[in-house]
Amino acid sequence: MLEKYPLHDLLEAKQTALGLILNMACAPLVEIGSLMGFDFVMIDAEHGPIDPISAEPMIRAAELARIAPIVRVGSSRPEVVLRYLDLGVTGIMFPHIRTAKEAAEAVAAVRFPPHGKRGVAPSTNASGYGVRMPYKQYMEHANSLLLPMMIVEEPEAVENIDKILDVEGISAIVIGAMDLCTSMGYPGDPSVPEVEAAIDKVIAACKRANMPVCLAGGSQEVSQRNLRRGANMLFTPIGSWLASYGKAYTDAVRGTKP
Repeated sequence: MLEKYPLHDLLEAKQTALGLILNMACAPLVEIGSLMGFDFVMIDAEHGPIDPISAEPMIRAAELARIAPIVRVGSSRPEVVLRYLDLGVTGIMFPHIRTAKEAAEAVAAVRFPPHGKRGVAPSTNASGYGVRMPYKQYMEHANSLLLPMMIVEEPEAVENIDKILDVEGISAIVIGAMDLCTSMGYPGDPSVPEVEAAIDKVIAACKRANMPVCLAGGSQEVSQRNLRRGANMLFTPIGSWLASYGKAYTDAVRGTKP
């Protein structure tokens, strides 16, 4: 059942929201993320094996743990997005948004008519199977709460950022720094000055438009730096996070060097 989460209030107030990227199908990790104090989980259906069937128990766990479930889809096609919306996700992250037209189509895939083109189906978890409230009321409720987020990952998106931000209904801009640096010709190195300048351009545009912006978290150093740069949201890939801290632990206990 779609409902308001603390994340909604954090975004509205432009306060810091922390999230975990989960690219493995594991509902207990969602609950653990909530216990650790994270505000949202980004269920990654772009990179990894997660599909709607494996995402469903993770979304249920998020509902119970009161941590906002957001799905990064592998495709922005409406029929792909709809399957996650009907499961009850709070937000959709759309990859590789390059133009205002693509951003508008993404928003339309999330919103019910007359504000969008989302398909109508009363008997879903998102709507409480038509029992918890009249479906017309649910449609209005969903249009006010669902969070379409656009991921900027190519130079074309950077150039078009002001036009993208003019699209009504976007909830946040996510900067995919690794894809961005790769598409700019600097694979794996987002610290290159040209890439840094592109990221700063997007952040500045978001600040002018009063739009929340999401950057990578991870280490405390990276997180604090990105907060100083202007991020409102930070997300951390749990796989690499656990691997890094776990490897540091085993090396320390064995007295070995990395």
